[in-house]
Amino acid sequence: MDVMALATSLTSVVVFLSILTSPYELWDFHKSLPRKLNLGFALLFLSLLTTILAFSGTMLSTIRLEWKNWTSSLTYSAAFSPVTIFAMVQFPIYVIARLVIKQLWKQLKKVLPIRLIKCFTNLN
Repeated sequence: MDVMALATSLTSVVVFLSILTSPYELWDFHKSLPRKLNLGFALLFLSLLTTILAFSGTMLSTIRLEWKNWTSSLTYSAAFSPVTIFAMVQFPIYVIARLVIKQLWKQLKKVLPIRLIKCFTNLN
């Protein structure tokens, strides 16, 4: 898990640095900049998630407490609190993105021909 966290964080840094060092003109960024930003932010959130999971896994593997002790439950809750906080922060963004995609799909249904819509909905 540590390797995944390191790889995704370094990849996101490389993607963001590629935006700064690209030799494109201003009009070339019209298509490439949003793609690079989306990829960079997706990798950044993935690296944050894998870092949190690696931290929690390390905490659980290094701390060996007896189950009868009340400190074990406190330690495990402290190890997984970053994961729950991250999930609680990201959940509203996920809900908003899902609503936007549904609204966009409804608008596309009005514009696109029926054959094309059936092609996308029936992927048998």
